[in-house]
Amino acid sequence: HLPEKTKTLVINKAKEMNYKNLNVSETKIKQNNYKILLLSGKPLNNINFFLPIMRGIDNYCYENNYELLRYTFNNNISSYETLSNYIVNLDIDGIIAIETFDKEFITKLLDFNIPVTFIDFCSHTTQINGHYDIIETSNREPIYHICKILNKKYNITKFSFVGDYTHCMSFQNRYLGMLQALLLSNIPHKKSNDILMTDAFDYGNPKMLATKILNLSVMPECFICANDFIARSLINALKILNLNVPNDALVVGYDDAVDSTSSRPTITTVGMDKDFLGIEAVKTLVNRINNPTMPMREITLNS
Repeated sequence: HLPEKTKTLVINKAKEMNYKNLNVSETKIKQNNYKILLLSGKPLNNINFFLPIMRGIDNYCYENNYELLRYTFNNNISSYETLSNYIVNLDIDGIIAIETFDKEFITKLLDFNIPVTFIDFCSHTTQINGHYDIIETSNREPIYHICKILNKKYNITKFSFVGDYTHCMSFQNRYLGMLQALLLSNIPHKKSNDILMTDAFDYGNPKMLATKILNLSVMPECFICANDFIARSLINALKILNLNVPNDALVVGYDDAVDSTSSRPTITTVGMDKDFLGIEAVKTLVNRINNPTMPMREITLNS
C-alpha cells in the first residue's frame, strides 16, 4: 500500500515518460486538497488571543478546500504513539503547531517526519533539526521603539521586564527589544530589577506580584510586560501598593487582548493582525509540504 503522495509522483512521472495504458481514473490522486492538522501542545486557555488566529486558519483552509482537523495533545505515557497513529491513519499532510514550546515535545513531533509550521517557538537555546518553519509577528522592534520613545520624550530611564523570557521565542524577543533600546540609549540596567520568574510562578496573582515589586532594588518608572494578561495583573498589584497608573508608573503589555482597552485603566499594548498570522501560517505550511527538504525558515510578520 503506497502513500497517496508517492502514487501521485509515480503517475506524474509515468505521464512525463509517455507510458501507455495508464488508467489514471482508477487511481486516487490528491489535487492539493491537503489535510492539515491544527495541533495544540496544551489547552488554549487564553481563548481571546487564539480565536482570531484560528479564524484566519479556518477561513483560508475553507477557501482553498483544505481539510482542517484539530488535536490537543494530552501528555501521558501513550500520547506520542496515539498522535502518531492519528497522523498516519488520517493521512495528514502537514501540521500547524500552537502553544508548543517544550523542546522534548517539539523534537518528538518532528520525528514523525511531517511538515510543520510553528506559530511561535521555544526560546533560542538549542538548534532543533527537522522539516519545519517558524512564523511569528514582530516582537523585538515594537518594544524597542516604545522604550526609545519613552526615554526620549518623557525621560523614562528605570525599566523593568515582567515575565518568563525563556517561555517562548516571542517573550524572549520582547525582552531583547527592551534591552537593546536601553543599551543604545546608554541607560544602565540590571537583570535583578526585572521580574523574571519561570512559568511556575503565578503571574495572575496580584498579591504575589506586589511582593516581587517591593523586593526590587529600584522602583521602575515603566514595566514592560510579556503580554496583556501579565500587564493587567501588574496594574492590580500596583493598586495594592497604592500606586497609580500612569501617574506613579507606566505599564506596557503585548497582544492587544480584548480586555486591554475595555478595562480601567486601559493597557498600553502592542497590537497584531492575528487573522493574518493564521492565514500566513497555512500558506507557509503548504509551501513546506510542496518543498519538504528546504532549509528551516523563521518568518517574521510586521505587527
